[in-house]
Amino acid sequence: MAYVKVTPPSVVYHLTRMENLDSILDDGQIRRFEDSECWFCESLPKMKAYMEQTVMCEGKPYYAVGGQLCRYPKFVPEDYVLLKLAPCQPKDNWYRWDQEVPPGSPKELINAAKEFSALKIGYRGDLWFSTVETIDVPAFLHGEIISQKQLTSGEAWSALFNKTENEMAGYMNRLDQLSRDELIQTADEISAMMTCHSELMAFGEDLSRKKMIFLLQQEKPLELLSEAWMEHQTVDVGETFQSLLTGLYDETQQTQVCDMVYAIQPKTIEELLTSYPDDYFQLMTPCGFVDLTPSETEKLLHGEATMAHPGVSGCQMPVEAQELLEMEVLSLKRDEHGCWYALTDHPQQKMEQAPQEPLML
Repeated sequence: MAYVKVTPPSVVYHLTRMENLDSILDDGQIRRFEDSECWFCESLPKMKAYMEQTVMCEGKPYYAVGGQLCRYPKFVPEDYVLLKLAPCQPKDNWYRWDQEVPPGSPKELINAAKEFSALKIGYRGDLWFSTVETIDVPAFLHGEIISQKQLTSGEAWSALFNKTENEMAGYMNRLDQLSRDELIQTADEISAMMTCHSELMAFGEDLSRKKMIFLLQQEKPLELLSEAWMEHQTVDVGETFQSLLTGLYDETQQTQVCDMVYAIQPKTIEELLTSYPDDYFQLMTPCGFVDLTPSETEKLLHGEATMAHPGVSGCQMPVEAQELLEMEVLSLKRDEHGCWYALTDHPQQKMEQAPQEPLML
């Protein structure tokens, strides 16, 4: 095997598991971990071809970092996301790995190795990026490109900084229009605005990306913080501000979850799964616990049986699709990660129509 330097690209594509997305956006980089490089494709056609020859080949052997022989598991598109990245580093650290073949190999094998080597390039080190878009993998594999611009922590802070500075400038201009008596009456409010602005600037990019996004979604983030500050202020300013922001964020997330749950109110499991086929579910049923991924939900809705368990690993039993889909939803909640938890039971009508013992005449 040989490494050959290549021209630094302006855009690259990277496939990762959905569970890694938040940490990547928080870090603003793709980490190589124990490998010497992190790997990318230079175009979407190359990415599709690379996926078809690697992760989409269930059972195909490959060598992991460290030389361990592994096999690709079943590929579930909903579990992955494609990232379109603009690298920050102009460094000459980009390489292509040319796969070597034994001398005297058939021409077909030589061409196949050459084509595969051309599909990906590696960056030697951790790759920092300036901009990022996410691309929906299931749609991509069906020939459709659904992309969404994402904010890194740095971009989120820059946008939040500009927004709060503009809000503060507008607030100061309004104060200039107030009389002396009016300024005295609003002294607590002014103090709260000044404190929250100062504390926000002090935390800066140390705030979590999720909280930055939360504040960006508010029309007037400083006003929101200052109103809450006047209700909760204590002696320890720094600690209070952090707990205040955390409380506002958690309260909003919980309200959004509750509003969503009460707005849905599905009557049966089938209605719930049909409404949210791309979510994850944990169902407590009379047959046991049923855990569903998006791919398992799709199979169930097409009539395939699934497995239930009593909460103990290694103990599973099949449940017919029709029996499970007809069960009624008694209670329902959804966590901030998008997983639904439902308590279900057999349809009341069927329970009332249970067969009775024959009468002796």
